[in-house]
Amino acid sequence: MSRKYWMAFSFILIFIYLLLSLYDSNINYLILASAIFLFGITQCLMKTDMKMIIIFLLLIASVYFIFIPSFSPVDEDAHFDYIMHIVRHRDIPTLFDKIDLDYISQTSNLINAPTGTIQYEAVHPPLYYLMAAVIALFSSHVTVSFYMIRMLGLICFGLTIYLIIKSYKELVEQKVVSENAPLFYGILILFFMSPGIITRMITISNEHLAVLLCTGIFAFWIKFHFNKRFVHLISFSVLTGMVIITKLTTIFIAAVILLYLLTMDTALKKKVKMMVIFSTICILILAPWILFNLHQYHAFTATKLHVEFVRGLLPSQDLNLGSILQYTTDFLMTYWSPQEVIPRKDPFLFFALTLVVFFFWVLMYAFSKCFSGIQDIIYGKSLSIQTFFSIVFLCNIAMLVLGTYSTNISVMIGRYLYISILPIVFLTYLFITKVVLIQYQRLVLAILLIFICLLSSYNIHTLLNSSNNIPDKIITAHLKDSISSKNFSDPKFKRMLDVHNLNNIPYNLGEKSISFINFEGMKNLISNSADLKLNSLTVNKNNDRGINFLVNNQDPHFTFEIPQHTTSMYDYLLITFTKLQENQIAKGQLFWNNGSGFTEEMSLLFDVSIEGVYILPMGQISGWVNSKFINEIRLDIENVSEFSIDRISLEK
Repeated sequence: MSRKYWMAFSFILIFIYLLLSLYDSNINYLILASAIFLFGITQCLMKTDMKMIIIFLLLIASVYFIFIPSFSPVDEDAHFDYIMHIVRHRDIPTLFDKIDLDYISQTSNLINAPTGTIQYEAVHPPLYYLMAAVIALFSSHVTVSFYMIRMLGLICFGLTIYLIIKSYKELVEQKVVSENAPLFYGILILFFMSPGIITRMITISNEHLAVLLCTGIFAFWIKFHFNKRFVHLISFSVLTGMVIITKLTTIFIAAVILLYLLTMDTALKKKVKMMVIFSTICILILAPWILFNLHQYHAFTATKLHVEFVRGLLPSQDLNLGSILQYTTDFLMTYWSPQEVIPRKDPFLFFALTLVVFFFWVLMYAFSKCFSGIQDIIYGKSLSIQTFFSIVFLCNIAMLVLGTYSTNISVMIGRYLYISILPIVFLTYLFITKVVLIQYQRLVLAILLIFICLLSSYNIHTLLNSSNNIPDKIITAHLKDSISSKNFSDPKFKRMLDVHNLNNIPYNLGEKSISFINFEGMKNLISNSADLKLNSLTVNKNNDRGINFLVNNQDPHFTFEIPQHTTSMYDYLLITFTKLQENQIAKGQLFWNNGSGFTEEMSLLFDVSIEGVYILPMGQISGWVNSKFINEIRLDIENVSEFSIDRISLEK
């Protein structure tokens, strides 16, 4: 069996290599990576060993764990802030709270949320965030806590695969499906090698816990379907309550389970009893969250506030045939590839679209089984397993369509289907075994696996060239120990300096350099306070300790002109703070005007918490260097009521 798979893989891979060479002469790395993946897959299909397959998939997921940049997935920064709010304040955040960008930026500068953004993820129930907060308590270091929480996703990823394999064995034992272990494990690898599902499962969000809990619900439901044991009813009832208190939109699963219980081939009294038990458990688990919402928002959920916030960020969307087709294509595309890294050019677009077309046919198969299952219900028959899973799959999609239509905000994103991964794997297995001719099943699977390997290789290659991941943080930590004003212009430091938020680098750089800075030879650009243009600031006094500023309103800043020279004449800007409020974490922001006014793109953020010398390495900042001519500078200081600055100098 493995030899036949490997031969099919080899011939198709050689053909694709020749095809790809027409597009890109540097395609060898992708083919090599794909060949390594396919060799591992072949070994898994030959052994059909559960442990080997889980380890293989965990190894691939670990590559993503190591190299995915912090906060690069959409909303990861907001999810992390939700967790750390619980850790720091010992309460659950609401939509009236703000995301603490200063705090979470200690982990990464790559933050998606702008300053002052409300905690929009507070719309979600708190179970996942409470669990993650317990994990975060084991470390006082923000970055360590971040990766410990991500590790929870890796654990959920492995447990989800384990439960799906156990469910397959149960279905084979009960003779619901015919046994074809290589085919099943190949389908399992196909879905769990998907860059989309790996990205969402090992980054911070409530998604990965919801996926695990839903898989657990279906696994226990399968056991209950065959033996009707009370313990299995209680198990999937508790898990259903838990998943709803993790992700509210999963409530449709409870509705499908109630439909199943209602159509069971048993006495009405017993059916009602089971439905009451199931509903009571779910309501008891959900009740505290409902009461919390009623207290905070005077509504059962905060969805309305959340939708109003999101709608304010997005342009209005008209639903027409063109947009519906675009939504549908992107929806199926983002199932396989993360929405942040959708391949938009050949040949990888072709690979992704092939997987999309295959997924579409699985969806059509689910429609047909759902239709026949509804006919069975009409004739008084109970729901079969394939009908149940088809209804779950289609209800999941229906929830997304309804959400898009009712809010005029597209939530047609593939990652929202991952909660139905067990039904999808099961239906795909049935589709190939029932619809595809036996002699072509191996070929279809081989082509799909090669395409997912190429898509994974493409995605991993993108990650290997990214920053703000674990290797980059280790390198940056080493560089921070050796940097000073004498050597920061070395190209090796550019990766840590050419960022929008420098955090505490300017202070550390100034403290390391203070012993050999010649202050007397520097020109002070703010020696005369009369030359400054003040906003929400008042000059209290001007003495040998510098200029003392009092903040009297919002958005405090001052601007001053500088001689118009090329930016290449300056390597760094030095600021000496001689007075700051104690125990106050402030944020500084330096803007420069290159003739187009002050913009966020032409600015730097940095921490201002200690009196002393701050060095901003302007010669390493692309926005500064590329500006060429600058004639005005603006300095904002937030979160203080008083501060003093002795000098600001531009130096070579």
